[in-house]
Amino acid sequence: HTSLFEPAVINEATLLPVALRYRASDGGRTDAVAFIGELSFAESIGLIIRQKSTIAELTFAKPIDASGMTRRELAAQAELAVAKSLGVPQAHAHQRFVEAGDGNESVPTKA
Repeated sequence: HTSLFEPAVINEATLLPVALRYRASDGGRTDAVAFIGELSFAESIGLIIRQKSTIAELTFAKPIDASGMTRRELAAQAELAVAKSLGVPQAHAHQRFVEAGDGNESVPTKA
């Protein structure tokens, strides 16, 4: 939601994009903590609770100076920075990513 970027634009702040990826206890990618699609909140919580363990990986991208930007421009730059950090094509609201091949690649699929 680009409106979340408005305070950074108004205050000409520096934005620090952070990419978040979840892994299962075996190191493989997991969607168990993702709240996407038609899942209810209760179903999502149930998936999380059933996991033996979950590893959260955070990757910090280069800071973005919001001075002179619109909130849409800032959101687009942040989205691109996160996609690059994760090594995936730039996502859009209508896409989600699934592992492909040997698990080292991600490809977009329609949600």
